[in-house]
Amino acid sequence: MTDNPIFSILVVTYNSSWDKTRQTLYSILCQKDTDFEIVLADDSSKENNFANIKDYFALNNFTKYTLVENKHNQGTVKNTLSGLKICKGEYVKPISPGDFLYDEHTLFSAYKQIKTSTGAVFFGRCAYYSNEGDNHTVYKDK
Repeated sequence: MTDNPIFSILVVTYNSSWDKTRQTLYSILCQKDTDFEIVLADDSSKENNFANIKDYFALNNFTKYTLVENKHNQGTVKNTLSGLKICKGEYVKPISPGDFLYDEHTLFSAYKQIKTSTGAVFFGRCAYYSNEGDNHTVYKDK
């Protein structure tokens, strides 16, 4: 891994549940064949879950992360900008708790597409789902 990763995954939170945050982090940590960091920017939540996040990263031997704790609620745009200032990656993928990367090769596939494309925007596959208890229903897969 290099000092400047290919991707910065920017997780932007505000009063997010630990369960949704953990599931999102899991989908990021599963990524293969690409270098990334995780920047988590919290917009002054009542509970930012930073202690749980640190423990989760330690449990998974993941060290390339930065936690940005905003002391006052700034709103989504300024919270996102506070995280962007920290990102070191060549590309930034914003994501919210409860959202997941499509599969374990999402970042690798995105990088290949970006490098062969002449456009400035990249779109990938997505799945819309419902997650209620142990039931996971995929509504659309595009």
